[in-house]
Amino acid sequence: MSIDTADLIQRGDTLDPAAWHPLSRGLYDAWRNMWPEGMAKGLLPSREHFDPIAVRQLLPHITLFEVQREPPPMRFRLRLVGTMITRHLHADPTGRWLDELGADPQSFEGLTWVAENRSPSWRRGPKRVGPGRDYGSAETLVVPLAADGVTVDRMLVLSVVYDPEGRPVLR
Repeated sequence: MSIDTADLIQRGDTLDPAAWHPLSRGLYDAWRNMWPEGMAKGLLPSREHFDPIAVRQLLPHITLFEVQREPPPMRFRLRLVGTMITRHLHADPTGRWLDELGADPQSFEGLTWVAENRSPSWRRGPKRVGPGRDYGSAETLVVPLAADGVTVDRMLVLSVVYDPEGRPVLR
């Protein structure tokens, strides 16, 4: 199976940043360093710990999601959307709910997993949101944020889109 037709997924203890695109590794490293003293106690960093200036080069590829838990099922609102993401979606979905964008149901499963398990998730496989889902592939890293250190209420998502030959589309 080619990388464009099957999902490669790493979650929790299976994370292997060495296999990721450097942009994904950059966000993962930044997330782990956002609040090291809190994370050493098992707490998650919050949105307030995220310094966009520190990861300026990653911002075009980042989406900030808000997590709504009630009423079930869990929903995800796009709060900030990077310019590379809007370019690939052919629109700016800031403020919209993911379910309004016609996302693949597996997108919700992955985000829900991160929210419930309080742990990052990485995936490479077919694009799941927006036009051209069957064109090339995408690599996505999702890291959780929690205002209270415990309950995930935001998520940073970094996406790298690949062309059909497997080359990252970075411009």
